[in-house]
Amino acid sequence: MDQGAVFLHTAGVVGLPGLTKAFYTIVPYYDHLTHALSSSVVAGTGYATVRAFDEHSPNVELPS
Repeated sequence: MDQGAVFLHTAGVVGLPGLTKAFYTIVPYYDHLTHALSSSVVAGTGYATVRAFDEHSPNVELPS
């Protein structure tokens, strides 16, 4: 899992030392930012997995 996405979600919920509020209440659209990052990581992982099966498995053939 991407540590950047985990950090951003954690910082958004818990906040950072010295801040009185969490990022979800301070930064507008912080939720959208973290979900976009997480979904990009999941999509990239899925694409890499399917691509690896297509390239390295003789039983899998995807149209190009």
